[in-house]
Amino acid sequence: MNSQPPTQEPAFYVVSPGKFTLLFFATQGLYGLYWFFRHWQLHDQQQGSRSFPIFRAIFGPLTMPWLCQKMVQFQQTQDADTRVWYPGWIGMGSIATQLVASLLTAGSYFKWFSPSLWVMLLMLIPQYYFLYQFQLVANRSCKDPFGNQNAAFTPFNHGWMVFGLLQWAQLLYAVFFKAH
Repeated sequence: MNSQPPTQEPAFYVVSPGKFTLLFFATQGLYGLYWFFRHWQLHDQQQGSRSFPIFRAIFGPLTMPWLCQKMVQFQQTQDADTRVWYPGWIGMGSIATQLVASLLTAGSYFKWFSPSLWVMLLMLIPQYYFLYQFQLVANRSCKDPFGNQNAAFTPFNHGWMVFGLLQWAQLLYAVFFKAH
């Protein structure tokens, strides 16, 4: 007979800052889809609600203000670390950077203008910044500030990093060796 209580998943996705950073940049930001999905999935499990996390992940940056609001509500109901953070700034910053990135992508696709590929890649930095800031708050609020419970890389993580590195190789090949 097992006398240990069942382990309860945290209310929000906990991941170590190093793992988050590596996965985000290795996959050119694609990790953000999974990241949003896990946050909404865990929130739904804790609340017993059904908000269709897959759709919230697809429209992730647009749902960031609501995710920030859910975090504030969670912090108010728990004995959570409530250091000063700016949920409005994180939510709106996430939307703004996604809009700029989308406009750059659309402008390039429809040939309205031709933004440098480097400018488009630089947009990963502010996108990363806002997600990373939220992740730090999520880790602290779930009482695991360093994300130790999710610091190890799984085979699934390695697969995504290989996929991402292939994307990077293809991108760098197109930039440096593409025939003009």
